[in-house]
Amino acid sequence: MKKQTFLLLLFCTIGLPLSLLAQKKSKTPAALVDPFRDIETYIEKARQDWLVPGVGLAVVRNGKIIYAKGFGFKDLEQKTAVTANTQFAIGSCSKAFTAFGVCQLAQDGKISLNKPLVEYLPDFKLHDEYAGEKLTPADMLSHISGLPRHDFAWYGSPRSREELYKSIPLFEPTVSFRQQWQYNNFMFMTAGTSSKNVGAKLGRLHPRQNPGTFGHERNQFFGRRPAKDNRSCPTLWLGRQTHGQSKKTGFPQH
Repeated sequence: MKKQTFLLLLFCTIGLPLSLLAQKKSKTPAALVDPFRDIETYIEKARQDWLVPGVGLAVVRNGKIIYAKGFGFKDLEQKTAVTANTQFAIGSCSKAFTAFGVCQLAQDGKISLNKPLVEYLPDFKLHDEYAGEKLTPADMLSHISGLPRHDFAWYGSPRSREELYKSIPLFEPTVSFRQQWQYNNFMFMTAGTSSKNVGAKLGRLHPRQNPGTFGHERNQFFGRRPAKDNRSCPTLWLGRQTHGQSKKTGFPQH
């Protein structure tokens, strides 16, 4: 009897901790097999909470894609799903690349962010002559030129970049130079405008400065085309969510 009791106590003392250890080990492989499981849950919830039709996500480590997945729909009407290779219109995210190129040129000593832009683009002019003479690359990238958006002058326009650039002096400012922040696409367009001197590459990325495609060979600018070839179709929201249903419609890619 004493021997049986001893063996039972020994089992409880050794066997129970081993069983707990086995349970802990059984949970470890799942996390290692799918380390992005919690992220996917979070993104999908956020997508639905914010009424976002579709999202593409990629995680890059050491220059290599270690995770890529699509969430939601690239076309709401057709209910076609976003994939890891779905293309989205880049929009003003391109401004980050333009600013990157300008700052790389400054780092290389080819331009100064705080010298007047006319030193690099002699033909640059603004409606406010003083602002045109004093505007720096830093001012240009900071949206403090004094110009408002003036977006109807370029959006959907058949005019070339050079023609749009030459029209900048016609645009009147709404505040004084450096008085306040006002979003303006023309200043970033100017940062990417070609010229014949050192400022010719203002915002134009050199091969070694190119952030790269991260292995995505289909990166490109595109517009005025509907969602096809795995492209996302933009969605125009016509109203806020009502009784669980949101009013929305698609429109051609721009």
